[in-house]
Amino acid sequence: MSICSGNGEYWDHGNAYQAELDNSSSRTYKRSDVRTRRDRLRALHRNWQDQMPSLTTAYLRWKHSATTATSSEDVSMEESDTFHVQALWTHHRDDKFVVVQRDNELANVSLMHCGLLGCSPVISSVAISLDTLELYHRLRRRHAQLSVQPMVKALCDIHNTTYSAVLREQFSAAFEVYLDILRRVQAMADSVLGHSIPDWWAKHGCPCCNLKLDGEENLRPERLLAMDGNNSAKRIARAGTEDERTFHSDYFLSREEVDRFKDEVKRRVTVSKKDEESELSEDDDAPWIAEEAPGEAPDEQSKSTPCTERWKASAAEHEKCALDTYESTGIFVSACRHGLIQKACEMVRSGEL
Repeated sequence: MSICSGNGEYWDHGNAYQAELDNSSSRTYKRSDVRTRRDRLRALHRNWQDQMPSLTTAYLRWKHSATTATSSEDVSMEESDTFHVQALWTHHRDDKFVVVQRDNELANVSLMHCGLLGCSPVISSVAISLDTLELYHRLRRRHAQLSVQPMVKALCDIHNTTYSAVLREQFSAAFEVYLDILRRVQAMADSVLGHSIPDWWAKHGCPCCNLKLDGEENLRPERLLAMDGNNSAKRIARAGTEDERTFHSDYFLSREEVDRFKDEVKRRVTVSKKDEESELSEDDDAPWIAEEAPGEAPDEQSKSTPCTERWKASAAEHEKCALDTYESTGIFVSACRHGLIQKACEMVRSGEL
């Protein structure tokens, strides 16, 4: 007798040939998924959005409850079903964690009562603790460059597990749902406090700057701001087109609302159109630069040299055709002396207009 490593059962060497025939006759074939990535993401997000109100309520109950159910023994006997998941905490894990599911209750809601969040909306085989997700959220708030991959690798080191891309995708999916829950909780709090009006941030950007102390009524200037743009935060126009979701923010206005004013600011420099029949000369190797913007002259020279005219970087931002390949060309923000953002502008298909 020997052990078969494939299914963990005992079988006789004499019946190996017959067992192989039986397995080949009962072999099932996996159905190929003909859906596109966009269809799969659309179905995934729709399933998550259907249960978001219930998950938000369950999260608030878990967050503000004195005790948290961690197994089936901590829950009353009203439940009718149980299931097992691989639960992961920061410093320990349980490969067969028992979760009790009540009648007509979502699986992720049952996990939320135990302080866990599943990595898939319908059938969850892996769940991550809310404390671990909160730890990573606070780490990213203090160090935005910390991505999901080093966090997952650190967890793999703690649990003595080999890192794989699947673990990163599972953690990323759970963390994305966790952030959506936090945004919904913040929206509920803003609605109760009266902070959901459209111009609330414009009027209450920095409490310290808005507060006038005794003897500071005639202070000039009233505020000290610093502003700068970041042209390195670009995004290709065709990148991320499979994900059709729109991020709703109380900082940024919608693009439809901003596009109403796109024709109010005219370009100060009008590029003259060349004759369509004329051809470019051999020396004109920079057709993306307008003639009105040859660039700055070199030091100790009054006129610009031909080299300056051909220098690609010397053109104005709105005269470079390469910007058409980007959906977002950067971001422009201004902050007060207390480090709080006062104004923010996303540069969409344009430079610093």
